[in-house]
This record gives sequence, structure tokens and C-alpha cells, in this order.
Amino acid sequence: GHSLGADAAIPMAEEMKKKGAPVALIVTFGPDQKQLAPSNVGRIVNYYLGSATISRGPGFSGSISNVDLDSASDINHFNIEKIERLHAKAIGQVQAVFGRIHEVSAAPSQEPTRTSPDPLHRHIDRGPAADLAYPRRER
Repeated sequence: GHSLGADAAIPMAEEMKKKGAPVALIVTFGPDQKQLAPSNVGRIVNYYLGSATISRGPGFSGSISNVDLDSASDINHFNIEKIERLHAKAIGQVQAVFGRIHEVSAAPSQEPTRTSPDPLHRHIDRGPAADLAYPRRER
């Protein structure tokens, strides 16, 4: 998310935590406030300006990368989400997460319950929380 959307990412993850759902990755662009990472998040990458960092919250055991962009003369709050080099990094981070999901789903003992040609809508049954983390599409 960008700006207020970035600020909303942590509360959304907290809501998912209440439902027992893990969050593999959060990527934020230009949040407006400091926040604490909830324990159900695996990885956070925060591209920020100013002091809007994300810190470890209670029980958080994942990884956090706070990337300070204050010294980048071509980046400001109004274009941070449009910078191609940041897009490429974020896409790589998402692909890495889906690569891990693919590796798990390819294991003989863990067959996916349904796959789709669209990797963003792949569903791998990991119990009740999976429906929240990887929603099924009706056909």
C-alpha cells in the first residue's frame, strides 16, 4: 500500500491475525506513521521517508526491512509508489513468496486443493485460515 494504504496494511494484518490467518509479506510505500509488526506476518518491506518505520511488535519473529529513501533525490511522498526500481524489488519479493508457496505445493505430500493459471489466486489448503489468506474464486 501507499501512504494511507501503507498505514492500513498493518491493521489489516492484525485483523487477519484475529482470524488465525498468516500474512507472508507486507510491502509499504511511504507510510505516514510508525507502526508495530504483528506476530502473524512473515516479512515486511517498508519503503519510507521521514521517520515512518515499522518495528517488531509482541511475538513478531519475521523479518523487517525499513528502507530509508530520504537521500533519494528523485523520490518524494507523491511519487514513491511510481518508482520503477522499487516496483521491480517489490515484484521480486512477491515472486519469492509465491515461489515458496509453489515449492510447498509441488511436494508430493501436499497437493494443492485447486490451482489457477493466475498465481495470485492459487489456493493451497493449510487449514481453516487458508481461506482467508488465499481466497477461492467461484467459477
